Amino acid sequence: IPSLGLKVPRQEIRRSHRVEVQLACDYHVVESDIVLPETRHATIRDIGYHGVLIDVEGELPIYTEIKLAFDLPLVGYEAQDVYAKVVGHKMKEGRKLMGVEFTSVSPATNMKIQLFVQLLIFTEFT
Repeated sequence: IPSLGLKVPRQEIRRSHRVEVQLACDYHVVESDIVLPETRHATIRDIGYHGVLIDVEGELPIYTEIKLAFDLPLVGYEAQDVYAKVVGHKMKEGRKLMGVEFTSVSPATNMKIQLFVQLLIFTEFT
């Protein structure tokens, strides 16, 4: 209501649940469809079916393409060759976090990510 100086808060619309985690992650920056050799390290702070929120040293510009690799301990699976792009930045607890959306995931890895998220959701409610 502009005349009263009020705004409706922005709501996030997610395609899936997100669960908080602390998972070590390695990533490579992708430039011009070439995966750069430098391995960088990050921490996944939350995960959903279609993306993750990562804590990285430094900053990645919006729309940077990256290749991720991380372990999914509850399902005993190592997710490799997960391609993604940075779609947003967020400040939390004094850290700049990067919202990352998956762009290419193998069917097997996608199934394991979904199972991992579902198991974590189930354990939150029990």
